[in-house]
Amino acid sequence: MFPRRANMHTAAVAVAAVASLASPALAGTFSSTATRAAVATPTAVHRTVRPPIGLATSTPCGGARRPPVSLPPVTAPPVFTPGPPAAPGLCPLQASQADVVVSWYNRSVTASSFIVYRLDSQGNRQDVDQVPALTGAQAGHVYSWTDTDTDQSGQCYVVAAVNAQGDGDSQTECTVRPNPSLPNVPVLDNAPVIQWSGLSSTNDGTGPLVNSQHSSADNLIWSQNTFSVFPFHCGCGVDLAFTNKTSLWKVQATGGPVIMYGEPVALRVWGGGWLEYAYQTWGVSLHLVSTPVYQWYILGETAGTTLDSSEFALWNSAADDFLVEHDQTYGPDIEWLKKTLPPPSPPPTTSAGVRLVVAYNCYSGDRPLEMWVQDETTRSGWTDMGTVQTGWSDDGCGETAGDTWEFSPESGHVYDIAAVDFDADGCSNDPTLGQCVPSLTNNITGSANGVVWTIPIDD
Repeated sequence: MFPRRANMHTAAVAVAAVASLASPALAGTFSSTATRAAVATPTAVHRTVRPPIGLATSTPCGGARRPPVSLPPVTAPPVFTPGPPAAPGLCPLQASQADVVVSWYNRSVTASSFIVYRLDSQGNRQDVDQVPALTGAQAGHVYSWTDTDTDQSGQCYVVAAVNAQGDGDSQTECTVRPNPSLPNVPVLDNAPVIQWSGLSSTNDGTGPLVNSQHSSADNLIWSQNTFSVFPFHCGCGVDLAFTNKTSLWKVQATGGPVIMYGEPVALRVWGGGWLEYAYQTWGVSLHLVSTPVYQWYILGETAGTTLDSSEFALWNSAADDFLVEHDQTYGPDIEWLKKTLPPPSPPPTTSAGVRLVVAYNCYSGDRPLEMWVQDETTRSGWTDMGTVQTGWSDDGCGETAGDTWEFSPESGHVYDIAAVDFDADGCSNDPTLGQCVPSLTNNITGSANGVVWTIPIDD
């Protein structure tokens, strides 16, 4: 609460003195990523990301209007306080995909200017804008500043009112710019996905990663599961396992001192590395790498809400899927949700037609393969359609590794597709030599409105 007028004469003199000053223009140097304005009349609602937090409905912020080129004036005049000015009132942040609008209102007649601070991942303040305070009859107006810098995912702000005696800081307000590509939770196709907990709510903080669906051994920790013995390669799942021991994971975001729902984060397991999506021949398609990969999203609450002890869903933008508990023969008992769901009914068949064939090379011979196509409709024989390079690397083999081979069949025609291991002992570049053909796909019917048919070439 701010002090009332204990001395009416002193307060009146102070207000008159401030009101007699010439009103400074809102001039200055604008950054290339920001705009600012002092405002006076209402405008239309555009978008809000989260409801007001910690602000009474009677504040002059109105209905959290966007863009706030004008908002209603304060109904009660700012008060005089000796020393540093009273803290300004910070309106709910207005976030879009392109920017965040920070709005505030003056609570003191002694403020000479306002400083807008954006917080970095350690909570340190970055001075991003300074706005002169309007005086006299304009002293109660709402101010705004638009942050168009999208380098940070989650964004937190403080606004300080400043005079010669010091400053008064507003409360901290945080938000996450909306991402329309994020799925809805808590359920997808009637399968529960909110089953994780334990991560720290502090940016760069550490905590366990616990799964409520994996009986008593519910902590996910680092544990070596893969091996590679020349000339054999085995992608046997990511180096993780469930245990009763407490796990230790770091969670990192690109901005703001707290971890919030709806912002991209990177996850690092103690003893291993940063977790990312990557194809594995067996087990869940995940891999550990040495640098942060911001492809994880914590979902289950309103975007911008700070992570707490509640359970949440883990969604990966590269996999376009939720990570869930699921029995596995190789590696940890986790899987991508879509792979745990029953196949569609009826399943797609070649009779529906194929508009594009995509092949990738995970053949254990670790050699390039020559791709041959035969049009059974025209009976024109086999045609050499180019090479697909091996997709194997030190990390295993995946659909996105190495090169892929693509073929667009003609509508109404039926094709056979053969991959030839032309460098194998006793082989040549001949699709009719069965011992040299690790992959043969028959009776693919072309259709301009058909499906994309993926062919993984392996043993």
